[in-house]
Amino acid sequence: MEISINVPTLIDRAKRESGMTLGQMAKEMHKSQTRFSEWLSGKAEPGTDEIAYLADKAKLPILDTVQALKPTWAHIWARAAEQAKEVRKL
Repeated sequence: MEISINVPTLIDRAKRESGMTLGQMAKEMHKSQTRFSEWLSGKAEPGTDEIAYLADKAKLPILDTVQALKPTWAHIWARAAEQAKEVRKL
């Protein structure tokens, strides 16, 4: 599955789907709410683990979402997604 998404949209969807506020998510992630503001404004980028957390809250496929937002490593995440599908078949 190929996903086209950006960080602000991911954060908004994570908030909506989880019913959490930015403050609640920040606390759960052990991040400051300022960090979310930096991600929303493009001043900073979330790391892979943070994207995975947000994708889970947004009810999106985690590996596909990471692949979409970390294009430099897209080939690694695509391979991970394929391996996960192979494991499910076992």
